[in-house]
Amino acid sequence: MFAIENADLAGPVNFLTDHPVTQKELVRSIAKAMHRPALGSVPKAVAALMFGAEKAREIFFAGQRARPKALLDAGFRFAHPELAPYLRSIL
Repeated sequence: MFAIENADLAGPVNFLTDHPVTQKELVRSIAKAMHRPALGSVPKAVAALMFGAEKAREIFFAGQRARPKALLDAGFRFAHPELAPYLRSIL
């Protein structure tokens, strides 16, 4: 609704949090919020065998580091800017 109601918001807009986490942090946070163990990750060698080294790197191991600059510049504020409190609120 924020994007629809703000005519000043134009161009590409990243709809994501300003506090990015790694895949490992995401899995651990979800496991903790659900009171479950976080199982180990897929080793890079296994992913490379399954998908090819380049695709595995692009899909699973490359970070984007995208930020919601346009949203923040337009005054948007997240109700739950950090992952752990958000997960607690929905689980």
